[in-house]
Amino acid sequence: MYGPTPPRPKKTNITRSRNGCIPCRSKKRKCDEGNPSCGLCSRLRIPCSYPRFLVRFQETPNIPKRTKKVPDNGDILMRVTRMGNPLRAHHDPTPSNRGIQPEYQISGSERIYLNQYLAHIVDLLPASVRPILWGMATLPALDNATLAFSAARFAYSLGTPHLTQSKTLIRPNRHFFILSLNYFSQAIQLLQRNSSQLDDIFATIIFLILFENVVGTVHSYYSHLQGLQTLTLYYHQSLSATPYGQRLLRASLFTVAKGALFLGPLHSPRRGDIVRRDLDILAERICSHQEILFFKVVDAVNISFTLLLGEFPWCSSGKLQRVLQRMSGNGNPHLSVSSASEAYEKLTSLRRGIDVLFAQSTPLYNAFAECTKHPAFHELEFSYTPDNISPITLSGHEEAMACAMYALTQVYCDRQLLQSLLDGATGQVNPTLNGWAKIILGIAKGCDPPRYLYEEMYNMNMCWILVLLCLRWPNPDILAYLAHTVLPRLKTTTPAKEDTAGALLLFEVVIEMLCSENARGRKVFAVHVVHEDPSDSTAFLLVNRSLHFAIHGYSIDGNFFSDYIPALH
Repeated sequence: MYGPTPPRPKKTNITRSRNGCIPCRSKKRKCDEGNPSCGLCSRLRIPCSYPRFLVRFQETPNIPKRTKKVPDNGDILMRVTRMGNPLRAHHDPTPSNRGIQPEYQISGSERIYLNQYLAHIVDLLPASVRPILWGMATLPALDNATLAFSAARFAYSLGTPHLTQSKTLIRPNRHFFILSLNYFSQAIQLLQRNSSQLDDIFATIIFLILFENVVGTVHSYYSHLQGLQTLTLYYHQSLSATPYGQRLLRASLFTVAKGALFLGPLHSPRRGDIVRRDLDILAERICSHQEILFFKVVDAVNISFTLLLGEFPWCSSGKLQRVLQRMSGNGNPHLSVSSASEAYEKLTSLRRGIDVLFAQSTPLYNAFAECTKHPAFHELEFSYTPDNISPITLSGHEEAMACAMYALTQVYCDRQLLQSLLDGATGQVNPTLNGWAKIILGIAKGCDPPRYLYEEMYNMNMCWILVLLCLRWPNPDILAYLAHTVLPRLKTTTPAKEDTAGALLLFEVVIEMLCSENARGRKVFAVHVVHEDPSDSTAFLLVNRSLHFAIHGYSIDGNFFSDYIPALH
């Protein structure tokens, strides 16, 4: 009745290769290594390029890190695999080559910095920023900015400890330090020569912001961030017309939001309400649900802080006033809402928008339903000791982070809680908010510790969420749990892949400060992290800055206070 079934076409067996192109490697996809473009990139119509070398670092056990010195002549000995060449070079087993063991001797080629970025640093960046690297072949300023960023990471990770009277600094590796600044200077010069290339300008500024995170001052970070936001406001319509331009806008929106969280509400770059709506509509069109959630959470946190800080004279310290003005570099700090009613209206709108996001995304909705069904959400007991915090484990890390941010938004948008802070009240919070706090602590307890600091999507790590929770819940049990249980568990893992921004150190000193202030009877609800220049003129890198806190809150008798204090260590 029926003829024979025709033979099924053979499936092409494409094995995962170490010699694949840059886009396939960054997405961890199989690559057929076609030239000039692989099959997958051709089908997706994206630029295809291949790295010249793949650089890998191998550290031997019991050898101190960050002590390998680079010869003054610029020759760099590293363990590498030359792509496409099976020949293995002779390994020199002398003791001087331990730590980073060489198989090839490579002269100071700039490609080695790019490949270090590709092999290691790209995984530390949010997913929205990574695709802009595909334009590097035609964007020379971006090429130099990326090389500056990568060389700066080398300068940090191969630096040496330097003991001063106040703290131990990391003295950067001189060779990579000079190269990093040279590439940075070249990137700026190229932008000045060709100021009409929007793609190159946007992509380069994003990487200059990353560069300042490693080596610069907060003022420089702010300047680049303000420039990026200004360009985004003026040129978002032009850029959104091309696929690569949309990638740049997606990365720009994320970078600006991350900067707003880092700088705090007093110094976040300002944008008008009309432009805000335009950018929100654009974000809904080109960004993922998780990224939009991150934007809304940052807005909720900043508006909440702004409302509280706007209700009393926050800047009683003359030194604090000068420091905050120097951070912004543009006069007095500003607040983004004009009245309490406006702030409450915006917070209500943000909460509704996040509800819509979760309703539109099946993975987020299912994860949210799983959290709200957990017994911890329905507990009425206001105890936050380790035995009373049940771990919550979800199927995916992104879903867990999204639910933690959702719970945090419920806390920061709650009008009753904000009003109690404005009134200086010290009583218990309502049971519903207690449930959201238990959700956050439960997700944190069930989270894999190495993933506290690095997430592909938002880089708003669990440490940030826990700190923000403590600024609304300065409960001694929560602070003790974080200080004596969560923090030691983090320290026993190895999550920090050259943790240049010092996320773990910052988490530790903020928790210590909150515990200390709480013991004094002072409830802190807003913190600005201030990195001051150290007295040592040779200091370099953001982690070498002197760390201070501008704190705002109320005392046990309900009186508001502002203070400027150094970190405890």
